[in-house]
Amino acid sequence: MANNGFIYATSGPALYKIDPSNDQVVWNAEIGADQRTLAVTPDGKNIYITMHEQSKVLKVDASSGEIVSEIGINLPLSVVITPDGKFAWIAGESKESPGNQTNCSICLIDLSSETLVPTPMLQRITGWNLPHARLALSTDGKILYAAAGYMFFTIDAVAKKVITMQDSTGSAPMQATDVSVSPDNKHVYVTSDINGCVRVINTSTKIISGEIKDIGGTAMKAIVPASADALYINSFKSGGAVFKIDPATRKIIKTLSIDRPTAIALTNDGKYLYVSNQSDKHLIKLDTSTMDIVSVVEDVPGAGSVISGN
Repeated sequence: MANNGFIYATSGPALYKIDPSNDQVVWNAEIGADQRTLAVTPDGKNIYITMHEQSKVLKVDASSGEIVSEIGINLPLSVVITPDGKFAWIAGESKESPGNQTNCSICLIDLSSETLVPTPMLQRITGWNLPHARLALSTDGKILYAAAGYMFFTIDAVAKKVITMQDSTGSAPMQATDVSVSPDNKHVYVTSDINGCVRVINTSTKIISGEIKDIGGTAMKAIVPASADALYINSFKSGGAVFKIDPATRKIIKTLSIDRPTAIALTNDGKYLYVSNQSDKHLIKLDTSTMDIVSVVEDVPGAGSVISGN
């Protein structure tokens, strides 16, 4: 992503676009309540937003905040865009759905036609009926990772078939809250809302290679910058904190207490971390080198999702 990428944040029914160079709101738009996950296309032109209870995914014009179209997906939660910007992988729930919603656990959408791409070899995942699945793509778009409950799936995104599926509980129970991939594609991080443990999965062996155990509470998300010299995790431990981790040793470098940090996003140059703070209703900006607060975006009440984009 370009170094001048914008930050997008949700709050209630509103979606905000923020310029990280001056922390000014470019626009805010009424999108509707129940926004869950955001994904920005590689060219930065469009944002896709899952509207879980409304059983649809919205396409929003990133230049204006206007809703362009909507795609019916039963109870969608997670969405990721392929590197070429042509397709979206979406995790929903495979149960009886009303109307014209696509019924699946994990499905593939052609974004040009906004139609479902058949993925018959992924029906074994649909058969699990796993709710609340989280998705992440390798940087080349060839491998899709999915975490749902205690299960972890590695999927060939080209052949559209499951490579492996495994119990990812490791040394302690877990309920996956998110999944992310390191920029070098060597490791996948699965955060959990039980015991705050973060599972580290080796992508070559496709098995758990380690754990980050000192997080505690509910670990929400893990982000690795392009430099791969750090790992950032937000957690609800003891009210809430954001952690900077050494990915090589998996040890905590620094901890900053922030009450209920619901979401985090890095600027594209990795210099700043934005934290959505549910309790104080603020969007907080941290300097990643020091983990100090450098500003608070007052015009954006936090509490929702936050993501960086071009």
